[in-house]
Amino acid sequence: MFSNLINIESKDLDKVTVELYTTPSVMISHLDRFTMVIFKHQKTVEINFDDAKGFDYNIVFLCPGEIFKISNQNQGIKVVSFDEVSTLNNVLGFNHAYGNIHKLFSLTQSNFKKINIIIDDIKMLISKKQLNWNRKVFSLLENIFKISPTYLNIDNSQGLSFVHSFVQLVHKHYTMHHQISYYANLLGVKSKKLTENFNKQGLLNPHSFIKNRILIEVKRQLLYTDNSVKIICFDVGFNDPAYFSRFFKKNVGITMKQFRMKYSETI
Repeated sequence: MFSNLINIESKDLDKVTVELYTTPSVMISHLDRFTMVIFKHQKTVEINFDDAKGFDYNIVFLCPGEIFKISNQNQGIKVVSFDEVSTLNNVLGFNHAYGNIHKLFSLTQSNFKKINIIIDDIKMLISKKQLNWNRKVFSLLENIFKISPTYLNIDNSQGLSFVHSFVQLVHKHYTMHHQISYYANLLGVKSKKLTENFNKQGLLNPHSFIKNRILIEVKRQLLYTDNSVKIICFDVGFNDPAYFSRFFKKNVGITMKQFRMKYSETI
C-alpha cells in the first residue's frame, strides 16, 4: 500500500540528505537520523501510529525511529534527514522540535516557500560537494529552524543545551536505561534540575519522553518485524515480559497482540 519506507541504518549516507517523494502514499522512518518532512496536505496523516490533522502548509519533525505516513497526497513531499551527531546542539528551535511528542506544525505560505528554497539550496550543495559544503549545509539547516514555528518564543538559556543533549542521549541509550537519573548523571546535573529545564522550555517531562521513545520502538517492531513479544521486551531493556506487557497495555490501551492485529492490516 505504501510505496516508500525509509527504515534503514544510515551509515553510508551524507551528514544531511534531501529526498523528494511524489507517490500518493509515503511512509518515512529513519532509525538513526533526525528528519524534517515538508508538505502541503489538509487531510489526516499518521505520526507514530496516531492520526494528526494536516494544515495548508506543514512541517513534521521526526526523531530517530519515529514513523510518518501519508496517503492521497498529490503535492509532493520533501524530506531532509541529518545525522544525530550534528552541529545543531545550540540551535534555537531544535529542542522544541525534537524534545517533545508534538510533531506536526503549521507553516505560513511565505515560510513554506522559504523553507523549500533552502532545501533546494541544500540539495545543490550536497550534489556538488564543493569546499566547506558540509559546514554550509548545516548553516542552511539552521536557517530552517529560524523560520519554523519551533523557533518562536524560545528563551536562549543554558537549559537548551541540556535538553538537546538529553534528547540525543535518550535515542542512544533508551533500550538499556529508562531512568531520568542515568541521563542526569551523564549530563552532570540532578534529575530535578533536568526536569526543571524541560518545564521552562514548555516541553514534555523527561520521564514521559523516555517512555514515549520506548513505546514507539515497541510499536515499530510489532508491525515491521516478526519478533516475538519476549524478544521485543529484551530489545527495549525490560527483563520481565509480564511486566512489559502490562506497561504496554497501560500506556496504549490495548495489548500488543491486539495492536499488531489492528494496525498490520493498514501496512
